[in-house]
Amino acid sequence: MDKAALFLSLASLVIVSMDLSLTVVLSKRKEESWAQWNIVLCATLLGMAVLFTYNLLSGFLFTGVPKFVLDIVFDVIFLIDTSFIIVFMCRFVNWLIARPMNKVEIVVTFLVGLVYLLVSASAIIWDIVILSQIQALLAAMNVSYCLVVSAKSYGSIENRLVKSVALVFCIISLSILPLLVICAIWTNLRSLIFAFVEMAYFIMYLTFMFIALEKAEKTEVRKNSEPTLEDYSKYHITEREFEVIKLIRRGMTNKEIGFELGISVNTVNNHIANIFQKTGVRSRIDLLNVLEEALW
Repeated sequence: MDKAALFLSLASLVIVSMDLSLTVVLSKRKEESWAQWNIVLCATLLGMAVLFTYNLLSGFLFTGVPKFVLDIVFDVIFLIDTSFIIVFMCRFVNWLIARPMNKVEIVVTFLVGLVYLLVSASAIIWDIVILSQIQALLAAMNVSYCLVVSAKSYGSIENRLVKSVALVFCIISLSILPLLVICAIWTNLRSLIFAFVEMAYFIMYLTFMFIALEKAEKTEVRKNSEPTLEDYSKYHITEREFEVIKLIRRGMTNKEIGFELGISVNTVNNHIANIFQKTGVRSRIDLLNVLEEALW
């Protein structure tokens, strides 16, 4: 069991190292604050993965007093790291989907992290099964909260990339929750289940980073180029409607568009009405957002 957990943990360590590298690269290309917070999250996850892998390796590398001392030191650091993740993940998920947390949620998530830290510290001192079970249940509560928040806010998420990540997060979390319950019942499976859980989330994170980097590269290209009629092909935009769209993107009024194209304002209104109908929007702002998304 421990060998299987060690294999998964080593693989996860490689994946989260790639996550951190891509996160640093992305932060250099994007100025959004979430890219900076990504580094904090990923660095913490890397530290947690390193400590967990050490914990599994220590049985093969050390014996006697050195093993006992190192285990205590690494266990304490690992528990502090994990407790921080429990609190930070709730804040990060809410922040990523642009959902402000109320004061009650902030206090409760902090208390859950604190309780997890105290229970885990007690589990190091006293080898009592119930303490390990409480650890697993607190982790399940954390995942459940993030899952519920992501699911409830899914429809209101405007960023398509974040929306895709939220969907994948919900799917993975739904799959993992039963494992956490099993972990609370059979504590001897905790190492294997934890290794599997961290690998699942790290792979999701890696996918998210690849997509985010690809989008960042496309954004840089788009800054220096104008969209083409082919970019909007799925909306069946005509050449004349495309001319109107280009002027809308420049912020022109209907009257100015008519003067620029040499057509009447009524004709401009008809073109815009057709564009709205084809793209399923009701305002210029919505149109610009939809057209921007179509570029990706």
